[in-house]
Amino acid sequence: MNLKKVQSFAETLVKPRFQVVAIIITTFFTIFFAYKASYDIRIFEKAPQLLSVTPDKVKEWGGEPVLVKVGLHVVDMPDFNLVSNTFGLDGIIWFEFDSDQISLDTISKFAFEKGVVKQLSKPNTRLIGNKLFAEYKIKLQFTSSLSNQFFPMDDHRVFITLINTHITPREAVFLESRESFTMSSNIFTAGWKIIGYGMRTGYAEAVLDKHDKTKVVRYPKAIFSIDFRRSGIRQILLILLPLFLIFFIGLFSFSFDPDTNGRLIFGLSSASLSSMIAYRFIIQRMSPKAGYFMLSDHIFTMFLIFAFISFILGIVLVKAGKITPFFTIFRALVLILFYVSFLVAWYYLLFLWQ
Repeated sequence: MNLKKVQSFAETLVKPRFQVVAIIITTFFTIFFAYKASYDIRIFEKAPQLLSVTPDKVKEWGGEPVLVKVGLHVVDMPDFNLVSNTFGLDGIIWFEFDSDQISLDTISKFAFEKGVVKQLSKPNTRLIGNKLFAEYKIKLQFTSSLSNQFFPMDDHRVFITLINTHITPREAVFLESRESFTMSSNIFTAGWKIIGYGMRTGYAEAVLDKHDKTKVVRYPKAIFSIDFRRSGIRQILLILLPLFLIFFIGLFSFSFDPDTNGRLIFGLSSASLSSMIAYRFIIQRMSPKAGYFMLSDHIFTMFLIFAFISFILGIVLVKAGKITPFFTIFRALVLILFYVSFLVAWYYLLFLWQ
């Protein structure tokens, strides 16, 4: 009697109307977890090398470096592509320094790491007190080392690195302030919004011969950083929604009687698996190039495993033909396990995996 009740309950669980309820509940928790995860700022980019200029270092170098105040104003970012890792910047770079101690010509020999200055104006100079203020209008094309680990739910920090290899920290160092880095309110980056920015100054050091400590190159350096996060869910939906639909369609194959709907079960399970594999190529075109597994890769792998298991179980059900009490209960347990495993894996990927 108890077995019949369990069998009856199992038959009820796999019916289409109860599957629809399960899909609605699963979708609710999926969206809820994703919504909660969207509040976490995930920035994994590592800043370029920057060493601090300390009084002990200055004493070791045996000089009295000139303090050069440096700043950047970003007017626009006409080229902004996180997939190809290419960025364009229109702005004004400026310096304030004592021209009796260091020449404007030396200051003008600045450059940008991983960047090419496409256009540089002549310096516009004026005296502010006893300091010379020089500003340059620039158009810069640059790249920045990005971490796409949480794509497509990632945030990013883009670095703009200013250097001058024609002077050493013994001769001059860059000086920062909170007001040195400013951004126009009219900057538009499609699909992204700026959530913060800042700058740090110091120096870089390159050891040319690890056996000879005298063969070291040092130069002043300033790093400007801009934090971005996605301003919409369009790309997230374009990548994840088809995977969800394919996954749920494949699970509907458990609702049919293999004795009368064997072809339908096999068709749904095989179509789910083949669609999943085919959709991988679409995700690949939308994803940034990376040599490591991203969140999108883990999510796809999870769905692919589910689709493959669903396909194998579909074949088993079709081969069995008639549904026995054992298969009835087994089918219901597998279906519940699918939904629970999906929610557990989804929660793990969003909150615990790094």
